Amino acid sequence: MLDKLILKEYEATTDLLREVYEYMLRLPAVPTTVDLARRVRAHLDTPSHLVASTEAAENLRTSALRHGGNYSPAGVPVIELEVEGDVVTVFTGAIDGWPADRALQHHQAVLHRLQQGETVRLESGALPRAGVF
Repeated sequence: MLDKLILKEYEATTDLLREVYEYMLRLPAVPTTVDLARRVRAHLDTPSHLVASTEAAENLRTSALRHGGNYSPAGVPVIELEVEGDVVTVFTGAIDGWPADRALQHHQAVLHRLQQGETVRLESGALPRAGVF
């Protein structure tokens, strides 16, 4: 929770610095103002600031994610979910290379479980294997 507050504060500070920069551009072009505006812009454009800003946004997004899944006794994913806000992404396991009849059976079994109402307990964070399926 503290990390989320720090990230929001960092983003607010960056937004305020951008606003100050834009205001300075409207001031009379005296050497001191021009020099300070250049330094503010240089700070906003530094790779470390851009990386930190991108990481802050990604961390904030990831902290809002929840995930869960149900697995076969052998640990094979039957169904996995990732929830971001009010959007749910459903993964049903990799079946590449399976014989056609076995893949069809798997899909039918997953569909049957979904029709019966599959319960999945959610945890915080991104799905560890998101994107693998």
